[in-house]
Amino acid sequence: MDADDITSETFTKAFDKRKEIQEPEKLLRWLLKTAKNLTIDTIRKSRQQAKYLSIEALDNLSVRQRETLFASILAERNTEQTQANQYLMKQLLRLLSDKDREIVDFMLDGLSRKEIAKKIDSTPDAVQKRWERLTAWLRPIGLHLDALVDCLPKEDR
Repeated sequence: MDADDITSETFTKAFDKRKEIQEPEKLLRWLLKTAKNLTIDTIRKSRQQAKYLSIEALDNLSVRQRETLFASILAERNTEQTQANQYLMKQLLRLLSDKDREIVDFMLDGLSRKEIAKKIDSTPDAVQKRWERLTAWLRPIGLHLDALVDCLPKEDR
């Protein structure tokens, strides 16, 4: 599936659901979200297919080569997860107090707890506890951010 197919499928879905659309002003957001989801699904399917096609190739690899391949895949996933978490945090910064936002900025910039503690005149343990509290509070909000934004009155957006 390429970009033209995704676009076509997006508008086909919109046409099929045209009677269900209660708020036409949300149509653009719905179209963008649908196109994004179709794109993600397409990427996932192509990755799955590539994995299945490469199983035979894996059988021909030595144990050392398999370990190296596994380590690189794991590192890539960890990097992707870290980037996703950073993006989520940056989206949610507007909900925080100035001091909390400052700590999150420092953490996302890669500063250690000790370095942050010096900058904000605190202790590394206090910085760690605040970070843990912030991530625990923000994670569920971030996961449901689109739904929350959709519920806001129009004048607040």
